[in-house]
Amino acid sequence: MKGLYGIILFVLLSAPSLFGQITSLNDGDWDDTGTWSCGCVPDPFGFQEVRISHNVTIDDDAEVNWVRVLNGGQLTVDAGVTVTFIEDFINAPLYIESGGRVVNNGTLDLITQVYITESPVYGVLENSSVVDAGEALLHFYAGSRYVHNTSSGGNIPPAIWNKTSTVEI
Repeated sequence: MKGLYGIILFVLLSAPSLFGQITSLNDGDWDDTGTWSCGCVPDPFGFQEVRISHNVTIDDDAEVNWVRVLNGGQLTVDAGVTVTFIEDFINAPLYIESGGRVVNNGTLDLITQVYITESPVYGVLENSSVVDAGEALLHFYAGSRYVHNTSSGGNIPPAIWNKTSTVEI
C-alpha cells in the first residue's frame, strides 16, 4: 500500500512539469509549425498551455484549449473561421493578459464545449463578428476592454463586467 501512495504522490508532484508550455516564436499562422516552440501545431487535448507573445492568426476552423495571450501578443481570427474552445475543467480555455489582444473577425465559440471554467480578460477583446459565450464564462476584469466593431449591430456577449472595465461601441 505504501508503494501505491508513493506512486500517487510522485504523479501529483510531477504533474505540472508533465503539462509544459508551447510558446509562439514569431508572427505566423496557428497551423504553421514554425510559429511554435514545439515545432508542431498545438493540440487542444495535449494539456499544454499555448502562450502567444507575437501576432498569431487562425485562418481555418480550429479547436483550441488553454490559450494565453501575453502582454504584446495578439491572436487574430479571420473572417469565416470558427474557433471552438475546449474545456479541460482545470485551466482557462482563453486568458487575455493585460496588454494582450484578441481580434475576432470570425466566430469565437466559448459555449459548445466550455461548461464551467471562465475565460478571464485583462487585456482587449475586439469583436467584429460573433462571440458565443455562456452566461458568466467571459470575465472582464479591471482595466480590460471589449471593442464592439460590428457594423450590423450584433450582440455584446454575456459576461461578468468589472466596474472599471470598458465597452466600446
